[in-house]
Amino acid sequence: LAATHDQIGELRQQRALLEAIIENSPSNISVIDLNKRLLLVNQVSERNAGLSRDQMVGKTQYELYGEEVVSEWDVSDRQVIDQRQPILTEDVMPLADGDHTFLAMKFPLIDATNQVYAIGTITTDITEQKKIEQDRLTLQQQIIDAQRSALRELSTPLMPITEGVIAMPLVGEIDTQRAQQILETLLEGISERQASTAILDITGVKVVDTHVAQALLRAA
Repeated sequence: LAATHDQIGELRQQRALLEAIIENSPSNISVIDLNKRLLLVNQVSERNAGLSRDQMVGKTQYELYGEEVVSEWDVSDRQVIDQRQPILTEDVMPLADGDHTFLAMKFPLIDATNQVYAIGTITTDITEQKKIEQDRLTLQQQIIDAQRSALRELSTPLMPITEGVIAMPLVGEIDTQRAQQILETLLEGISERQASTAILDITGVKVVDTHVAQALLRAA
């Protein structure tokens, strides 16, 4: 009997420890059954959803978030059930202040008969990190575009000589892409300045082969 009391006390202590970890975790922790019904949520889940635990536990995700959103989550849920292994995925969740992106660790909960009866999920809000990354990629693309524009201007400079006359000094090698740039820049310059004469200076072109000659003829 004493051993039993000790075991019960130890089990209660372990349960209290587990509950404390779940409740104080900075991540959203929840458990759903195979019908998408919420069995457990922690404080962060309540705060993110803007609902109390009583308003969430016992309700299905369909009732809380809508069929369209939950159908997207169901893809990874099915994977957890079929593979019986944890997976890492990204889920979009509608919150009071708009859609948030969460990095979700989903794992199967297996009963005594070795059957999956529920899915546990630990999620972390990565919305801000995604925004920062997107801003970084946008800025990087803007820099690349600016560099390409600058290089194109440097590789195909167009200079007005006098009224109705423009010149384009060419330096280096001329490949297919650069030949097209020469043609586009030249035509735009002629149109903008209403030029009647265009001078292509090929003194700086290292090799004038058939390809270069064809490009110059097209420009002419």
